[in-house]
Amino acid sequence: AEMATPGRVAPFDGEEPDVSKYTLHQLAKRSDTTELKRRLENMKDTKGSKKVVNEYDADGFTPLHHAAYLHLPEAVEVLTKCGADVNKIGGEYNATPLHMAAQHKANRSMHVDHVIGFLIENKADVQAKDTEDQTPLDYAVTYENEAAVYTILRKSKHKKENLRLKGVDPEGNTCLHLATMNGHSELIEFLLKTGGVDVEGTNYEGNRPIHLAAICGKKEVVELIADHSPNINVQNKEMKTALHFTSSLGHTEIAKYLLGRNADINCQDKNGYTPLLLATARGHAELVKLLLGKKKKKADVGKTTVHGESVVYLAAKHKRKDVLETLLENENAKKLIDVRTEVDEEKESPLHVASRRGDLEIVKCLLEKEANVHTTDRHLRTPLHCAAMHGFTSIVREIIKHNSKAVNAIDDHSNTALHLAAAYGNNMAVEVLLSFGAVLWAQNNRKQTPLCRAASMGWTRTCSLLLECGADINHQDSNGMTPLHLAADNNHRRVVQLLIGKGAAIKKDNRGWNCLDIAIDKHRTAVSNVIIDSDVWETALRKESDDQHEDEGSTSKSLSPLNWLRGGGCIKEAERPKTPMQKLIQRMPHIPNRVRDWFRRNKDEENKVVVEYNFEFLQLNWTGDTLAALVPCSEDPNFWLENHPLSIMVRCTSKELLQHELTKKLLSKKLGLLGKSFYFFSFLIYVVFLVFFTGFIVEAKPSYMFSNNTCTKENLNFTPGYFATAGTEVVMAFSAINLLKEFLQLLLFRFAYLKSFTNWLEVILQILALLCVVSTNDCEEQTGFREVCEETYPLGSVAIFLTYINLVLYILLFPKLGVFVVKFKDVLKIFGLFFPFFFLVLAAFVAAFHALLQQQLPFADFGTSLVKVFSMMIGELTYDDIFNDDTKTVEYRVISYIFFVLFVIIMSILMMNLLVGLAVGEAIKDVQEMASFISLSIQVDQALKYEQALPACLSFLRYDKTKDSEIITQDEQHKVEEPKNQLDATKTAGNVETVKADCQELRKDVDELKKTSQAIQSMLRKAFNDKGIEYKEEDYHVDDEVEQMKKGLSK
Repeated sequence: AEMATPGRVAPFDGEEPDVSKYTLHQLAKRSDTTELKRRLENMKDTKGSKKVVNEYDADGFTPLHHAAYLHLPEAVEVLTKCGADVNKIGGEYNATPLHMAAQHKANRSMHVDHVIGFLIENKADVQAKDTEDQTPLDYAVTYENEAAVYTILRKSKHKKENLRLKGVDPEGNTCLHLATMNGHSELIEFLLKTGGVDVEGTNYEGNRPIHLAAICGKKEVVELIADHSPNINVQNKEMKTALHFTSSLGHTEIAKYLLGRNADINCQDKNGYTPLLLATARGHAELVKLLLGKKKKKADVGKTTVHGESVVYLAAKHKRKDVLETLLENENAKKLIDVRTEVDEEKESPLHVASRRGDLEIVKCLLEKEANVHTTDRHLRTPLHCAAMHGFTSIVREIIKHNSKAVNAIDDHSNTALHLAAAYGNNMAVEVLLSFGAVLWAQNNRKQTPLCRAASMGWTRTCSLLLECGADINHQDSNGMTPLHLAADNNHRRVVQLLIGKGAAIKKDNRGWNCLDIAIDKHRTAVSNVIIDSDVWETALRKESDDQHEDEGSTSKSLSPLNWLRGGGCIKEAERPKTPMQKLIQRMPHIPNRVRDWFRRNKDEENKVVVEYNFEFLQLNWTGDTLAALVPCSEDPNFWLENHPLSIMVRCTSKELLQHELTKKLLSKKLGLLGKSFYFFSFLIYVVFLVFFTGFIVEAKPSYMFSNNTCTKENLNFTPGYFATAGTEVVMAFSAINLLKEFLQLLLFRFAYLKSFTNWLEVILQILALLCVVSTNDCEEQTGFREVCEETYPLGSVAIFLTYINLVLYILLFPKLGVFVVKFKDVLKIFGLFFPFFFLVLAAFVAAFHALLQQQLPFADFGTSLVKVFSMMIGELTYDDIFNDDTKTVEYRVISYIFFVLFVIIMSILMMNLLVGLAVGEAIKDVQEMASFISLSIQVDQALKYEQALPACLSFLRYDKTKDSEIITQDEQHKVEEPKNQLDATKTAGNVETVKADCQELRKDVDELKKTSQAIQSMLRKAFNDKGIEYKEEDYHVDDEVEQMKKGLSK
């Protein structure tokens, strides 16, 4: 290992420096022995001189390290005599001065001999080791310091010390290994003559000196070691011989020498490589010729590696053209030209690997020697398949020219070369294959054509090229999927755009899905947008699909805004949506807003504005592939209600869709004059019922209002009111009618009826109203007074309360009034979340006031205390009644005052303001929009139920039209134009910030890609030049997606 070493100080220019200011280290570096001796003589008898002599400099060396490294005999002697430690370690590797002397090779060996000899004579440890376990002798051998080696060995022997020449470094190398590794022939010869070295010794890799000599590449070193080695065919741990190393490194002369010494020419290492295989893999053509040309014992060309790689395969794999040509001159090697290997179980031939790696020269060479182009690998792919798959156009052309029958060969999946070229987007290869007669309509085992493969992988230019050549754009594979299906399934927007532009038909696959179904199911928003924006949007939406392949046990839950407002929870869908429109509404509600042709505005001859509406995809009455073959939908009312597009809009909270002008127009048409009249008539009946029931509650007196005495009508000074008498029959009649209506709804809608909170509310209040007004005795007959039973009268209070609450739900139909209901609902929800904290604080004050003031009636028990404290919160503090009333005493006045003040601050000021702040801050956001949405939700519910409730004889009253039109005035044009403006806003303004951010990120990414591409290009060109690889321009193609992205960004 290289180590930090001391060096000389740079010479000074100009005036001679003042050496008296130099340190001992600097003097040693400058070889200024005169000043050094003078300075040491002066310090010799002073106290602490020994410490100064052994001080380290900034590099961790002592003066003796510097003197020893520069081989300054006088300086070394003076420093040693003045107390310098000869075994002092220093520097990065903890080297001793003897290490430093052995490392540096001086011009004059006498100085080396003198310095090293002097250090050893003064007890320097010749076996000292640095951090790398290197001794001074190792240093001398490694740095080829012959004088140091001689001196260390001679002086050590003179001192009769046990110098271990067989000692090893961390890699297990002895001195002989190190000398051989570095090619120091003179040192090797000296060590061999000295004795004590093991020529057969191995390091930790199992390499002996003969192996290291072969690696070194010096013939004289090999000869020197071979003369002392009993076996030159000895193997290391990897079973390599010296001839293996020589063949791998291309040392031809050494190989000749070893072969002359009877080296085993066919010995195999643990990976099965012979010297010939190694020479072939490394590209040493001259050495290969030598090994094949031996007269006595030739190399066996039939030997293969453990993976079955022959010499011909290795030459092709490593792109060794000159070696391959040399090999193919041998008749035995020619027989290996089509032999397949077992590498990764691919079973490739030499022509396969050359085609896959793109080496045209190797391919030409193999083809000239009649390599079989029909040989297949494990996947039954021919070399043409490999070349087409990797886009090596020149090789594709060369193979087909050699044998045109290979152009339509198939692999184990029945893919032709054209299939693979199309699947990998290799446009130039596609062009070449087509020009040589590749079958454009060929099908693989999935019945996919090349166009199907290109579309599924998203290669726009490849698809365009195949279509120009006449590919079937509507071909269906074994799953019934067309190229349009496959492109949509894999989210290739540009390919979908291309195929639709070229006239691709909207077909259904074996599941009954079209391309839009697939795009929606896979959440391919970009593809869905392309289809909806195209001219085939009506066809795509008109197709009905079947979702039976999905998990039938799986259900999706969504919260209806109507149920949410009425207190309902999540509802379970009866069926999954089947039509593309139903799926769009549920999964991508923003996309239907993009359709510009929902309605069209035209002008007739009289300059009147005629608006044509298209309701086809918002109706569920009829479904089918064409308008001429429509079939009725399910007659199940629950299915009809829950799967109607309008119901799905409500269930999925699709505000924009439900508030779209077309949706509103359809809703208006469905309700119609009769429907609206029916609704308002029902509302009027309910109001009449409410008026009479309210009058009854006000005028009717409960029995506890009178004493229990027998009396006559003449003595009774009470005249019952109109509502207390006639109102009874009206309430009973209306209750009976409403209960009958609810019963009919239950029969019609069955289980779905029970899901609605409103239905339960109406049934309960009607039953309670009946119980309240029904007479239970003969009091009215005798006195003319309507007595209300004490048991049913409390039920009447509940009934009248629920009656007015139910009226609130009717108000929701009117957005201007419904907004307040929505506000109330939000505030109530916030209060529900806040209530646990509120109640704890309230309970704290209730308990405190009860403990302090329980002698007063309002605080006598916990229940009354709770009511009293709660009333105090709204302003009824009654301070004087509590603290200043003479009839009431306050036993603990001070602490009572404290709690009263705390109550006013916390409950009356802080808590109330906190509630108001929460209500204002959270409940007012988007309330107006939500109120409008809920109003429309109720209209949807009413309209669909109204249509479903119509008997068969009145079915003509249903609005089932798919198209309609109306004439509007000039002032009403904005109602038609507004949705179009909303459409533009949906496409642009709503996403403008996101698009800007995405563009900025894309620009950054493109800039980074450009820089990276340029760097990679430079590195590749250099690598190609270094390896002698010829660059084929026609094999390079730019991804069309990247090109189009760059053009879009530049715009």
